[in-house]
Amino acid sequence: MLKGNMLDAKIIPDYNKSTEQVYTEMTLAYLNNNTNAVILTECQFHPGVFRPTWVPDWSTYDGDLSYWGVSYASGPIATRWCLPEAGVLRMAGVAAGVITELHSHSITRRLNNESLVPELCLLLRKIIFPGGDFADDRLRKALARTLCLDMFEDHIPGASLPTLSQCLSIVSQIIHGASTPSESLIEFETAAKRFCTRCRSALPGLLILVTEDGNIGLAPAATRVGDKICVLLGCDDPLILRSENEERYILVGQCYLSSAQFGECLLGNMPHGIRV
Repeated sequence: MLKGNMLDAKIIPDYNKSTEQVYTEMTLAYLNNNTNAVILTECQFHPGVFRPTWVPDWSTYDGDLSYWGVSYASGPIATRWCLPEAGVLRMAGVAAGVITELHSHSITRRLNNESLVPELCLLLRKIIFPGGDFADDRLRKALARTLCLDMFEDHIPGASLPTLSQCLSIVSQIIHGASTPSESLIEFETAAKRFCTRCRSALPGLLILVTEDGNIGLAPAATRVGDKICVLLGCDDPLILRSENEERYILVGQCYLSSAQFGECLLGNMPHGIRV
């Protein structure tokens, strides 16, 4: 249920307590025993099912939605939090954007490559047109990174992954209506297959999001237009928050945002080739 170092919280079972009490104490024990807030990425919002929303509900946890690629959104900065009142968690962080568009799709893990490419073409055209400019290198790069969740051979040498430049070329071909990516070279054919594998892994069950400033990402199905994306200190992934009033938010869940995965919101853009 808890992964990796989450088990180091020294939690003592007490079967006289309610499920909500147990999960809340587990979450607080983790936060008290660690300098990070990674446990919050386990939260998956289910309306009317579980409160508080910053406590993961492992009884309804969907493990298929638990992997969001390579991420280090808050960099090396430790978490800061307090409990101003029962059931309310206050954390330090920065805003990363407001969601203005959400795009659904029909991509599943069972689609073969021949069926996947037309679905990707429809999805990408919904995002780019009307009003978009696919000649914009920033947009092309954001789409390629989002579709692959930053899983590129550039970052993980020797892995069976496409490179970012290969994905940029493949995305360009797909958006311009190619039924299948060019396979004139054996190495490019391999890259195209690896790209399709990454898309099948990343997209099912998620929505493509667009923020007010044009950044691209992925969000859980419970997300709504108007939700805010924030990077909380000590949390590797950006999180989606929904305002309840001027001071309080519901935690919807973790997300991917191409402009916020590697400390950009806290540290600014890194020099070319440098990542936290």
